[in-house]
Amino acid sequence: MPSGLNQFETRSGSDLYEADLDKRTCSCRMWQLNGYGCVYYVAAISYLNRDVEKYVDPYFCRVMYMKTYNYK
Repeated sequence: MPSGLNQFETRSGSDLYEADLDKRTCSCRMWQLNGYGCVYYVAAISYLNRDVEKYVDPYFCRVMYMKTYNYK
């Protein structure tokens, strides 16, 4: 459920999580720990019909992978 501009409250059973798409944070802390969104974060992005891949940290993208292994 939307709770503000690009802010959402998601529920899993009796647990409540807050996701902020602008800050790229979720109260479950998976985004901050891993660099990619959790299921609650993805649910909020999907609710807005946005592309989930645009919210993944650049560290996990193909371009960064290619730069990492560019030199032998």
